[in-house]
Amino acid sequence: MNSQTHSPRSIQTWADWKAAVKNKSCTEAEIALVTACREGRQCELGDGTRPDMPTPQNQIGADLLRYLIKGGCDAFDLHDWGVDLVGAYITGELDLRHVKATGVTGLINCRFDSLINAMNARFQILNLHGSICPGLFAQGTEVKGGVFFNNGFASEGEVSLSSAIIGGPLVCIGGCFGKAGKHALNAQGAEVKGDIFLSDGFASKGEVNLAGAVIGGQLVCTGGSFENAGNDALNALDLVANSLIWRDLKACVGSINLASARLQNLVDDADSWNLVDEILLDGLTYQTIHGPLDTEMRLKWLETARGYDGGFSPQPYEQLAWTLKRMGHTEQRRVILIEKEKRQRKHERDTSAKGFLGRRFAWLYLKDWAARLSVGYGYRPFNSVRALLLLIVTGWGVGHMAYEQGDFAPNSDVILSTPDWQALAEGDSANPARDWAAATGKGRDYETFNSLAYAFDVVIPIISIGQEAAWAPSTTRGPWGHALWWLRWFLTGFGWIVTAVGAAAITGVIRRD
Repeated sequence: MNSQTHSPRSIQTWADWKAAVKNKSCTEAEIALVTACREGRQCELGDGTRPDMPTPQNQIGADLLRYLIKGGCDAFDLHDWGVDLVGAYITGELDLRHVKATGVTGLINCRFDSLINAMNARFQILNLHGSICPGLFAQGTEVKGGVFFNNGFASEGEVSLSSAIIGGPLVCIGGCFGKAGKHALNAQGAEVKGDIFLSDGFASKGEVNLAGAVIGGQLVCTGGSFENAGNDALNALDLVANSLIWRDLKACVGSINLASARLQNLVDDADSWNLVDEILLDGLTYQTIHGPLDTEMRLKWLETARGYDGGFSPQPYEQLAWTLKRMGHTEQRRVILIEKEKRQRKHERDTSAKGFLGRRFAWLYLKDWAARLSVGYGYRPFNSVRALLLLIVTGWGVGHMAYEQGDFAPNSDVILSTPDWQALAEGDSANPARDWAAATGKGRDYETFNSLAYAFDVVIPIISIGQEAAWAPSTTRGPWGHALWWLRWFLTGFGWIVTAVGAAAITGVIRRD
């Protein structure tokens, strides 16, 4: 057979092969391959490197290769080792549809000038180590052992293993797959009982589709490159795997879809996630994180994520918090959940409000502000104590200044109408309230004013010390009294809110576990 792109012959029987030998329509390489297959050994052509052009010393017709892979026929005494071919140039389309291969199928450092079609085929081992092909279609294929697209393997078209069953690992270490905008590696719905290695020089130009795949081991992406600008670079929707190892990535252009994926372990690093344009995390579950646990990094990771509709999704925050709690990191968990509440409430305001000044917006904002400052949305119940102290200190300071500036008066109509008070109030005294209640004053037996006690009385609704009942700021004597008159309404209102919410949180009514 001359070196040509396609052979006109069709070898399906031993007689067909004998005729090809007799007619000299076969190559030296084919004769060497047949001999090796009968002897049960590897056939290495030339120096074993991948050829660029077909020659009689390296050219193998796809028809002969198919015949040998399926075990020949009864008249052909083929060794059960299978086909172990190195350094060949394969001409014609290799049609392995529904073929049940005998022994190993090793096509190492080979070049294919046409597609490989292995739909619903059955292999013991499929090894395309270092080979180049225009594409591979192996939907529904079953492989008892591993599948190897490693060490320089390259395919310009799609490599499809959709719905395949692989009893060992899927090894794509150092493999290059696909074209931009198309599927590069498609293992949708595949079952891989070992690990999947998309690592150590792995490169995809197009989508890596692992949607619905079930992996018995790990999905290893260490040192890989994923590029599919404007689309999913890795689609792992509904993926089931023991671990996802997402570390030391070389490049990632496009989005990563991990929606509804189920993992036992998430093994990652910050730098690899920083390469990702967008992440879909809705429904992703994982038991343990082997990677950074600092909240700053994890919040940035979650911020990169989007929901199904492009909006905010609370589930990724809830999942991370659950995992952190399971691992004993309770404080980081609280921070994550508080941030979730902030973002979820902001999303509610943004989607529900009719303008910034709308009544619904104002109510939602006020409710969010009160819940966040008072009890940290229920995750920090004792924040209510801090909020109350802040209100009390504010009332204490302003109350003290108002009293010292003479802007207080007795809160009693009886006293305000007495000649003694009226004379003092209308006289030259700079501070009638203090002078009236002095040890030698007319009101020496009246309730003594204390600015701190007054602040407690105003802010905390469940206690009454008597200060607010006895004293009131005057709006006519000075600015401090006027300011306190308005401020006490604020202090009383928020005092009620903070006290009620804080009590509920502390007693467990709205506490979050």
